[in-house]
Amino acid sequence: MPRKKNIASKQKKSVPKRKSQPQQAVVKTPKRQVFNYAPLTKYACAINDPFCPHANGAKYMDGAKARTLTLPHRYRTSISSDANGFGSIIFCPGYDYFQATPTVITGSVMTFSTLAALAPIANVASYRIVSAGLILHKTVSPLSAGGMLRVRSFASISGNGLDSVDFRTYACDQSLDIPVSDSNEVAVVFKRVNDVLARTFVQTGATNPNSTITNWVSPGWGAIVVGVDGCTASTGILDIEVLINYELTFFDNNSMSLLATEPPPANVPAVATANVVSSELKSFAKRGVLEFGKYVVKTATKAAIGAVGARFGVPPLPITVD
Repeated sequence: MPRKKNIASKQKKSVPKRKSQPQQAVVKTPKRQVFNYAPLTKYACAINDPFCPHANGAKYMDGAKARTLTLPHRYRTSISSDANGFGSIIFCPGYDYFQATPTVITGSVMTFSTLAALAPIANVASYRIVSAGLILHKTVSPLSAGGMLRVRSFASISGNGLDSVDFRTYACDQSLDIPVSDSNEVAVVFKRVNDVLARTFVQTGATNPNSTITNWVSPGWGAIVVGVDGCTASTGILDIEVLINYELTFFDNNSMSLLATEPPPANVPAVATANVVSSELKSFAKRGVLEFGKYVVKTATKAAIGAVGARFGVPPLPITVD
């Protein structure tokens, strides 16, 4: 006879239901606040490093109401030695005039008189300098590259006393002395000696009415003297590339005013970062624009993290700059 199926074995054993446990609320851990320092660093470099690509077309972010046209102006000049192996040039930042060569050379004492005319664009109503610098290259042959290159920056906002300068002096804001043979590419940067004046628009022609050194009034920027001594007599020693980034305004009836654009909005953290970098900036880099650019990036990053981040309660981030 066929076996009876064990129906009981087929039946599923009843499992007692567990009492549902109350679900615990999931608390999400808030993400760490991250502050992007890159725009602050970029602006600080654009304002303080005239050799940086971001300096081309840069404007102050100080909330100025005027429509402005940016002008990156470039030109070249040079220094040649006299019969005694001396030579020099002075740069007094402005728009109508900018530089002067010595009229009298007595050893390392240079007498300057008249500033050379500049004015890259006519009919400008007012201007302000965003950044400016020099790139020095030796042009003398290696066998004749004797002597010393001396650069002096001055914090004076007046031309008084700059008509007669000993470029060997150390009575200055910053100084640099290197052999001419090592001056393959030396970066020199003009410094703001007065941030308020540097951001103030100056009417063209108002600062240098007679284009003389003694009448020169700084638009917030310090003068720089470049000199050579102990060089081969009556020889071209240095080629100097001058870089100046302007903000210009024009009268409404001038067609150039159509090219002017609105100013960027005011940015307090960016201005604060740029000011910290400007106050700590050194004027010279012996190894050229690349060395100076790395120095500005590193200084700007530290300024953005320390000075600005602390004000807004942002924790410092571990940022390493090579």
